[in-house]
Amino acid sequence: MTTKSEQPRSGSGGDYKSTRSTRFYPGASLSAERRRKILEFEVELDDATYEDILFSTASAYTGTFYAVIALIEERWGKEAAHELVRQLGYVNCRRNMERWLRRHGQTTGSALLMSKYQDWAHGMRGPDHANAISEYDAEHARVYRTKCGWHTGRPEGAESYCRYFSEKGLDGYREADTNLKRAEIVRCMSFGDDDCEHLFWYVDSEPTPGARHNTPGGGGK
Repeated sequence: MTTKSEQPRSGSGGDYKSTRSTRFYPGASLSAERRRKILEFEVELDDATYEDILFSTASAYTGTFYAVIALIEERWGKEAAHELVRQLGYVNCRRNMERWLRRHGQTTGSALLMSKYQDWAHGMRGPDHANAISEYDAEHARVYRTKCGWHTGRPEGAESYCRYFSEKGLDGYREADTNLKRAEIVRCMSFGDDDCEHLFWYVDSEPTPGARHNTPGGGGK
C-alpha cells in the first residue's frame, strides 16, 4: 500500500506512464494577484492570455456549481443539498466510467485504466483539478492531490461539498466497473485533512485504517 510520503510511480502491466507533474499546466502558475484580477474583471479582454481564459473557465465551472448549491440550501436546506450532491457524484462517476470503459472496448476495468482515467478527467477540468497525480500497480490505483477545484477553488465562505460528491461517486465507479473491489477516501481536504488520497482496489483487501470513507462490495445509490 502506498502512503503520501512515497513518490508517485508508473505501474506495471502496460506502457502507460501516469502523470508526474502539473507545473507546466496552463493556468497553474498564475499568481494569486493575477487570479484575483481575473475574477474581479480587472483584466482587459485584449490583454488576456489563454492561461487566463482557461483559469476563468474552470473557475466559472466551480462557481456555477456552488451558486446552484447556495440556492438549494436557501430553499430546501443543507441536508437536501448534501443529498443532491451525493446523487450527482454517483450519477456522474457511474456514467463517466461506463463511457471510459466503452471507449477502451472493455466491460470491466483495471488499475491501469483507472489511473489513466483519473489523469484524463482531472487534466481536462482546469489547473486546480489538474493538480491530481495518479499511479498504479497490479493491485490498485491511487490519486493524490493538494488542490481541488471543488475545494480549494470554491467561493470564499462556502461549505466544501467535495466530500459529498466523492462519497457516492465511489459507488458509481464500482457499479460501472465490477472489477473494482473496493474504493476508499483515505484523506480528503473537505474533511479537514491537509491533502486528498483516494485508493481503488482491484483485489480483495482489508479497509485502510483510518479511511474517511470506503465502498466495499455491492455499491448502490
